[in-house]
Amino acid sequence: MANMIDYLAWRGDLTFDERPFNEVDNLILAELSYLKLPKIGPKPGDGRILLLRDLYAQYEKEENVVYSQINDPRLALKAAAETERFGWIGVSDCADELDTEKQVQFAAMTFHLGDGSVYVAFRGTDSSLTGWREDFNTTYLSETPGQGMAVQYLEAAAERCRGLLRVGGHSKGGNLAVYASAFAPESVRYRIREVYSNDGPGFNSKITDTVEYQTILDKVVLFMPEESMVGILLSNKDEKNIIRSDASGIRQHNPYTWQVRGTAFERGEKQKAASTFLDSATDQLAGNLTDSQKERIISSVFDSLEASGVSTVQDMKEKPQALLNMLKTVLTADDSLKDTGLGLLRLLQAGGSAALDGTKRAVQEKLSELRTQIKEEQAAREPEKDEHDGNA
Repeated sequence: MANMIDYLAWRGDLTFDERPFNEVDNLILAELSYLKLPKIGPKPGDGRILLLRDLYAQYEKEENVVYSQINDPRLALKAAAETERFGWIGVSDCADELDTEKQVQFAAMTFHLGDGSVYVAFRGTDSSLTGWREDFNTTYLSETPGQGMAVQYLEAAAERCRGLLRVGGHSKGGNLAVYASAFAPESVRYRIREVYSNDGPGFNSKITDTVEYQTILDKVVLFMPEESMVGILLSNKDEKNIIRSDASGIRQHNPYTWQVRGTAFERGEKQKAASTFLDSATDQLAGNLTDSQKERIISSVFDSLEASGVSTVQDMKEKPQALLNMLKTVLTADDSLKDTGLGLLRLLQAGGSAALDGTKRAVQEKLSELRTQIKEEQAAREPEKDEHDGNA
């Protein structure tokens, strides 16, 4: 089976002038946006453009970034920089911001292609807890700080470039690409050729009901693996390109697992059962909550994790008790959210079983124990409440 690295070995000797931009090229650039370049990356607005092959050479000498995420962008950087197709691409305007107080994790970079067009790439969620918190905030906010920054970035990039625009990203980066394209000035939207969302989550109704969002949909190209568990979140474009992956479950979100045939992704027949189950279940759970309830439950989750000393996703793996503390906090903080919280636990159990084919049973058993414990504590408090009400 071939992936985008194999594609680079096969197609890398042909420039964009010789063979036009395609959907696999899009994924490679979206993956490169995960690169963290604090030392050598051209800063937004400084006018510098660095060839990808030169960036790679300097990166090897000067940058020492440790990546904890599965989709390590350094693999794509090495493979792409050594080709004629990508080595001569210009890289500029590398933005990167993480602000815990503002609850924003935002990064983007601009790629100048040999055919005169520009690809504006937005980074997806990194391993920071702030980034994941921002993702959940999209369920109720009409605009997250990151989405607002994406609009500003795209507008500025368009002002500095004259050619056609392509906009894209992987995961949250796909969400930012669609949002920025929809709410950019009309003069910018007119120049956009395609907007690529590579398994990017969708939007709440405050956004999908707008004229701007509906207008940009014709240019949006949405790719989702057969067992997608990210692209199915919230409301996304109805027309989906389902693609094959050589992984299973949440691991299909890793772009290195996406299968390539020639200059395109290998298409799958349809979403698999685990993905459709989570799609409908998350929609049902979200539909039962008001925006205020969503905000409270999300704040409870992340405030609890931060209080447990968690700042990255890796911390949760090393501190499993923090996850259980978080679930208990959510389920006992507000009686009005009790049913939804228990429903979320059932979803985690059922979804985990469907998506991971029965693995991680220990985690599911812990969730079952926690659910039983919480029910018992709630039952113990009810007589006290009845007695109090009788004395009133």
